[in-house]
Amino acid sequence: MLQEFAKGSAWGEVASAVDALSHAKLSWFNWETKQHEFACVHDEQVQLLSLVGNIALRNGKQRVHAHVVVGHSDGTAHGGPLLEARVGGMCESILTKRYGNAPR
Repeated sequence: MLQEFAKGSAWGEVASAVDALSHAKLSWFNWETKQHEFACVHDEQVQLLSLVGNIALRNGKQRVHAHVVVGHSDGTAHGGPLLEARVGGMCESILTKRYGNAPR
């Protein structure tokens, strides 16, 4: 949803988002390879505790760059760069318009 929004949006910043997800795929950044690597998949209901990031220009295309923390029913949490997610019902998000270029 955010990636589709990013394609047609002006520069914006994802200030925050919270609520429930039914799927989340997280990564981590490997400093040696300078690449994001797969970390974990949550194919269950998790609580989106925090989402921060921005919509930036990368290789000539607008792209969402977001980091999340998701929580489980047992109180444990996982966090990292977000690769993909599906909203599980509803997701409250706030986008703040930013003027100028945000290359990444």
